[in-house]
Amino acid sequence: ALRFGQRTEPVPAVTASELREAASGLRRGAAPGEDDVSNDVVLDTLEVLKDSWCAQLSAALEAGIFPQEWKHSRGVFIHKSGRDPARPNGWRPICLVTSGSKLFERVILERLASCPQIRDRLESPVVHGFCKGKSVDTAALRIIDAFRAGRKRSKRAPVALIQLDVQNAFPSVKHSHILAT
Repeated sequence: ALRFGQRTEPVPAVTASELREAASGLRRGAAPGEDDVSNDVVLDTLEVLKDSWCAQLSAALEAGIFPQEWKHSRGVFIHKSGRDPARPNGWRPICLVTSGSKLFERVILERLASCPQIRDRLESPVVHGFCKGKSVDTAALRIIDAFRAGRKRSKRAPVALIQLDVQNAFPSVKHSHILAT
C-alpha cells in the first residue's frame, strides 16, 4: 500500500454525504478497472453499501494508506480517429482504475480543495493544470493578456514567451519501460 506522511490530528471519518458527492462523479457506462466492478454496480448499490464504503474509506484515510488493490489498473489503447493505426501516435493509452480508487481519490480531492492553503495555491492566476474551471484556454488567455499589457506599456519593448509542449509524449517514451511498470 502507498503510505502518506505522519499527522498529529485524527482524520475525520468519511460521511455518507461525502461518499454520495464522490459517487456523483462516477460516469455510468464507463469500462471497469482490473477488479471488473463497474461504476454502474457501485452506483446501484451505493445506498445499501454506504456504511461499508464509508468505513473502508475512513480506515484507509486514518491508516494513511492508499490500498494496494485500488492502485492496480487495466491499461488499454484507444485508436485516435483519423490516425494511422500502424503508428504509435495513432493510439492513446489510458488506464482503467477501479471504482473504489475513483471514490477514494474524489474524497481526498474534495477534502484538499476545501483546505484554504491548497485552495489559495490552486486559485493562483499562474496555475491552470488540473484545476476546476481552468484549462489550456484560460492559460492562453493569460498569455494574450500579458502580451497586450506589455505592448500597451511600450510598443518597442520586446515580448518573449517560453513554452514547453510535451506533444506526442506517449510515442516518445520507451514502451518497454511502460510495460515493465
